[in-house]
Amino acid sequence: MKLSKEIKGVIGDTQDMVLKGFLEEPFSPRMPGWVDALRQVASTADDLVTACLGSTGQRLKAFAQQVNLNHPDLELFFDSIGQGSDLYKAAADIISRAKVEKEASSNVKNEENDLLGRHPRFPQVVRMLQQPRTRLLCSPQDRFNQRAVKKQIKAIGLKNMFSTGENAFYGRPDHFKRYARNSKFHHEEMKELVVRQECFASFGMTEMAHAFAKRMRSLEESIADTCGFYRLKPDEAAVMLARLHGFRWNDGGVVTVSSKFFDSLNFWPEGTTMESGDDPQIEQIKKNMVLQTKFVPNNSSAVTFNYQPRMYPLSHFPVEMPDKAKSVLVKAEGFSGLGNNPFFDYFWVLVPSISLNHQCLQKPNKDSWTLKLDGTTHVYKEQMDAAVSLDKKLVKDGYVVPVIIGERDGKCYFLCMWN
Repeated sequence: MKLSKEIKGVIGDTQDMVLKGFLEEPFSPRMPGWVDALRQVASTADDLVTACLGSTGQRLKAFAQQVNLNHPDLELFFDSIGQGSDLYKAAADIISRAKVEKEASSNVKNEENDLLGRHPRFPQVVRMLQQPRTRLLCSPQDRFNQRAVKKQIKAIGLKNMFSTGENAFYGRPDHFKRYARNSKFHHEEMKELVVRQECFASFGMTEMAHAFAKRMRSLEESIADTCGFYRLKPDEAAVMLARLHGFRWNDGGVVTVSSKFFDSLNFWPEGTTMESGDDPQIEQIKKNMVLQTKFVPNNSSAVTFNYQPRMYPLSHFPVEMPDKAKSVLVKAEGFSGLGNNPFFDYFWVLVPSISLNHQCLQKPNKDSWTLKLDGTTHVYKEQMDAAVSLDKKLVKDGYVVPVIIGERDGKCYFLCMWN
């Protein structure tokens, strides 16, 4: 079934909160003095750099020309690799002397080995400079190219999270309002949890009171922000998407999606019936037979698919981005809090979808998968190819709404809804 007006309203409200969170912010540029050393290396002629610093000099120059020297996060990057600023200051000093030598005579001393020998970390720093953070790259095309290198689609596993029981599912919200940039929604959530916890405690229902106290601690721990962006792990976002879309928790730590959720889409091939009386898996359940699959019937007239969220690199997601989401992405790429420079290294699209390991989609010998999309039956030799086609259809036709996640220094943050 298509998403209800209520769910669409929640999604729309969240997206509006995201856009309001991107107000213009004051920015005071403060670049450390050693950045001048990078500028000097970047502006020096190739022949002189090679003459006095060899291949190391060329690498230092390439990095200084490739990155945005006005990006405030350049200092964070140099702090993370250590000794980077000292390396460039030493290189700049050698280049300055080489310029004097060249004016005095045609001979320029090569001091590459001397440079690398000044600190035991300098050779390692030179290697680390070959992989600058994506957001630091000056050219939009260079950022796009580096992001496009990540092509792998990730299936998000939830087994470990659900090993703690149903609280891992019900203890998370069914919306993303608390994670919209600069959101204070978690204050309202905390007030509600406090009221419930105190209510159960007053009636002597200690177990329930402890459960809500645990949710309060979990909420406090989850609210960690950087420049107003809230941290959100992909598996946590996947659970919230499941709750948002109304998917079901089942005993045993499995979330399932009824075939009825897809309404008239009917992506299973012709000749496949979803009626319980004709489904051999359900017949086996009725006979208390042991199954080799986790799928269980949701009710007497439908079967269930296992929930399987998948995360796509944004540059490889096969659906055109909605206008509001584009607006958010533009703001993140020109983040006013960093002097209109990019905030994130990578972007991901997390899609709430299903596993294709079901007998109505998979051949008995598991060597192909079949989907019926737009009236045409497609056979796929690779499971991921079938998954991409299905996810594209589900998102494009509005059956599910993904979220966009930003990645910065290996940590993930909620950015916005696919809306």
